[in-house]
Amino acid sequence: TAGQALDLAAQFSALPAALANDFSPNLDAVGTLGGTAQVTGSPSAPEVRFNAQLAGVETSQTRQAGLGPLAVDAAGSYTMAGGVVLDHATLSGDKISGKAAGTINPNGASDFAVDLTSSGPSLPLTFGSAASPVKIEIQSLSAKVAGEITQARVDVSAILPSVTTSPAKVDGLVLALHSDAFDLKSRAGPVSGTVSVDKVGLDNATIAPLIAGKVTAALNALLTSDAVAIDSGSLKSDALNSQVAG
Repeated sequence: TAGQALDLAAQFSALPAALANDFSPNLDAVGTLGGTAQVTGSPSAPEVRFNAQLAGVETSQTRQAGLGPLAVDAAGSYTMAGGVVLDHATLSGDKISGKAAGTINPNGASDFAVDLTSSGPSLPLTFGSAASPVKIEIQSLSAKVAGEITQARVDVSAILPSVTTSPAKVDGLVLALHSDAFDLKSRAGPVSGTVSVDKVGLDNATIAPLIAGKVTAALNALLTSDAVAIDSGSLKSDALNSQVAG
């Protein structure tokens, strides 16, 4: 009944990750899952504590990214009112490592941070189509989210040694973005940020001289799901020092 107290415990070892494929046919997961779980509280408001380890995990998405087998170690809790609280979560592999901790609460305030770092000089990833690929090398990526999901404080930083598209190649990109009130549900809100690149390679004889050498940019903008309105911004290089808006 709804008034009964829960007191359940489970221990599992070497469960195949492929069981998840029944719920997500395109996942194509392999690997094993082990750990413990404890459920207390009431049926209408359960409290779950978990400690889980994934070993040798691969999915169709991680294979496409070329990440190789991954290991995950996570511990935390879940309640309907408070969401997920991660005491710790670590990711390790031959090409990438990471850590995360904090609270993710879709119904209230969150306070969550995640950091990813390449295990080598950089992690190469490819996005886009075969006809128009976007190749990115990631050295590090960090994100922090705090506050209500519809008005969150967000900070994102990244170091990308190389970004290559069909018309251009950028070397030594460093990015930092911030918002005091970003709506994560609608992916909209005010954003400020800075970008610097050591070198831009562009096959355009008119524009290339203007962006020779180190290039830096700063902006204050309003981001929506389908547009960016720049309130103010600047673009500087060895040959250029301009202000932008619109």
